Amino acid sequence: MKLQRLKELAIGTTPLCWTLGDNTEVCAISDQLNNGYMIADCMGTQSIANAAYIAAACPANILPFLESYEELLALLKVSACPICDGQGAFYDGHGDVCQCQFCDERAKAITNAEKLNHE
Repeated sequence: MKLQRLKELAIGTTPLCWTLGDNTEVCAISDQLNNGYMIADCMGTQSIANAAYIAAACPANILPFLESYEELLALLKVSACPICDGQGAFYDGHGDVCQCQFCDERAKAITNAEKLNHE
């Protein structure tokens, strides 16, 4: 799922924090937020764990997480390598050219992060 879509879905839900009503019911932190109705009632063998996860994935948690993620990705894209200044390689103390592992890992991280927005 694209992160933008996840953000849109979070914005469209009952706002603020969600909590557990009993072990399997997910409710808004205030009854007035969802007209007194439950957000979800989980059933099955994993109902307690599912309800806890749904409550934790409320907009109050997801939206700041996505905002921080976007900010960190933007910083990562413009950051200069402290080892090779973005050249991708550097000379070691013996005059040998070495591939910069920092730049390699940075490029992989950016590629993986961008995949989250295109799947």
